[in-house]
Amino acid sequence: MAKKYKIAVIGCGSAGAAAAIYLKRAGHDLRIFEKIADPKPVGAGILMQPSGLEVLYELGLLEDVLRLGTRVDRLFGETKKGRPILDIGYQDIDQNAYGLGIHRGALFMALFNAVQKENISVECGVDIQSLEERRDSVVLKDSEGKLCGMFDFVIIADGARSTLRSQIKIDSQIDAYPWGAIWHIADEPTSGPLADGRVLAQVYENTQQMIGFLPTGVSHPGSQRKLTSMFWSIEMATIDTWKKGGLNAWRDQALALSPNAEPLLVGLNSLDELQVAGYHDVRMQTWNTARTAILGDAAHAMSPQLGQGANLALFDAKELDWAMQQDGDLHQCLNAYSRRRKQHLAYYQLASRWLTPIFQSRWPVLSWPRDTLFEPISRIPFVRRQMVESLLGIKTGLFSRMQYRALPPLLPPAKTT
Repeated sequence: MAKKYKIAVIGCGSAGAAAAIYLKRAGHDLRIFEKIADPKPVGAGILMQPSGLEVLYELGLLEDVLRLGTRVDRLFGETKKGRPILDIGYQDIDQNAYGLGIHRGALFMALFNAVQKENISVECGVDIQSLEERRDSVVLKDSEGKLCGMFDFVIIADGARSTLRSQIKIDSQIDAYPWGAIWHIADEPTSGPLADGRVLAQVYENTQQMIGFLPTGVSHPGSQRKLTSMFWSIEMATIDTWKKGGLNAWRDQALALSPNAEPLLVGLNSLDELQVAGYHDVRMQTWNTARTAILGDAAHAMSPQLGQGANLALFDAKELDWAMQQDGDLHQCLNAYSRRRKQHLAYYQLASRWLTPIFQSRWPVLSWPRDTLFEPISRIPFVRRQMVESLLGIKTGLFSRMQYRALPPLLPPAKTT
């Protein structure tokens, strides 16, 4: 029987919360430290893929999460002039497959509530700033130098801007992406192309303008207000200039790129109502030491072009749970976690790094091969299958993938067009 450990989890986001639930159910002693004093539903829309939904199903949370989100059957991208660039659907692999547009805060609260139901200790408002790995334990201290405990091992899941990542003996490279996004969340339109379309839609103008629309579900349990998230590509160095331009100038830009944005912009009174999101690229060769494991964005943050961030974080938790059930000492189990994650993460990090410049960069010339070749190439059956498998979150290499596990048909089937 596998040994039981006293474990600290730093961060109660998707990776940290899911890992804590898995490991608590396996009999381990868990404590979570979350630096936010009063966690609440915040953020914008994210796209859950079948790989992430599989983890939620294993945790018994899928039905709860499906009630909060909106089914997504298809990804569609086109140029400003209406030329199709990307048009792929989950049903190319499995008629019952789907993605889920969901408010990031709704997913957080579903996981956070599950953590509380498991009677896992969560200490909010505790900012762990110091980690000392010893031969037989890990010592944690908060931002004031107060001792917060000694643990058999520690799960680091404190996000892309992790303060603990540099304190463990793993080489890492962290770069801020020069491009990010402006997010706006509004009521889902009741009519028009964005009304209950089950589509993540994007419009591009070379590589310097992009607008997208993601059905997002509701912001919290009990709400009847269905939402749509709109995102606008922006170079982070130009944020101040964008703000000085004012709301009307940006509104005109957005509507010029996609008139479909109009119903979402009604009622927007100030740029201060929008959210600015920057992104990081985190690269590591391994994700564990003898007494630490690193999960989620702290381990492998990447551009959101492939829509895999939360899904990869949840899958980290699943694979760590698998590793902790293997024979061997703690270090051997944590090494197994890193080996298990290597191919999966390497594929998505490399794909994200290659794809991002042709959608967000200062090099408009890169839009030509995208606009000319993407759509006809995607009609080749083999290529299309690889694209859809990438979307599902199951690729481990150019010609390899994990086993695809179909979800139970808990939502109405895909709409016919």
